[in-house]
Amino acid sequence: MEKEISTSARIFLGVFLFLLAAIGITANTIVVTVLRFRSDFKRKTTNTILTSLASIGFFGCAIDIPLALSTMVASPAEFHRRNLLLAQAALGSFLFWGYITSFFLLSIDLHDTLRRALNRQAYLSTKRISMVLTLAAMPGVGISAIFVIKGKHFIPYVPLDKGPIFLTIIRSVLFIALVISVSSNIYYFLKIRKLIKSIFNDVGTSSSRTRRNQKYLKGRDISWTVILIILVFCFSYLPYMAFSIVYVKAEVRCSNAIVICQSFTYLKYAVSSLIFARADGRFLKVFVNIVRR
Repeated sequence: MEKEISTSARIFLGVFLFLLAAIGITANTIVVTVLRFRSDFKRKTTNTILTSLASIGFFGCAIDIPLALSTMVASPAEFHRRNLLLAQAALGSFLFWGYITSFFLLSIDLHDTLRRALNRQAYLSTKRISMVLTLAAMPGVGISAIFVIKGKHFIPYVPLDKGPIFLTIIRSVLFIALVISVSSNIYYFLKIRKLIKSIFNDVGTSSSRTRRNQKYLKGRDISWTVILIILVFCFSYLPYMAFSIVYVKAEVRCSNAIVICQSFTYLKYAVSSLIFARADGRFLKVFVNIVRR
């Protein structure tokens, strides 16, 4: 039997999730406002505020990621149903992280000076985004119909009566999807930041700069194309979330509310990545100085 959660634990969890959501909303409001109305980051106060918010986000990430991994891999047999819901919530959070990070990276490409100088069309365009949403809607609606509308008692359909082997397969798939989503975000953040830094530090003759720029753009073209493909898979999760919040039972709806709260914190991590990429490491230096003090 599943162990009943005490009232004090429920209150603590509710307050903790509320604080996470509040941090995420407040941090993103401040950061997006600064990014919208300021093109440079020269003021020390601005650097300190944004870097402090970034440190909060990374601290939360350092706690949440091991928790999600342990939930998917090392859960006791008697907690299969609850842990599968938690794994689903964790996977949804990383999908939110994936598409939000992708949008910020695409926005960097949209405002990139080198891209404009070489007259290359931006990847973040109405036509491409419409295509991504259309391609994502088809599997997304299908997943919603199978896992929500056709599920028993409107609960997301997971055949838990098939034995421990089937449950192990489900958790393995969730774990692999989690690893892929985390690794892809880290990989593209590091790669694109390296490309941007290389362009900022570009020196040499005009011909050598042109060759290097073409090389950087070729590598970046591959990254942006893969990001658009990732967006299709990430967006396909959204119709399922919408259907599940509306149709499922109250206890399952609570787990989806957790996903929404977590999505704000993961949006914070994505914005933190954007800050370090756009500022070319200056925020990282400020963060190191704060820690040293």
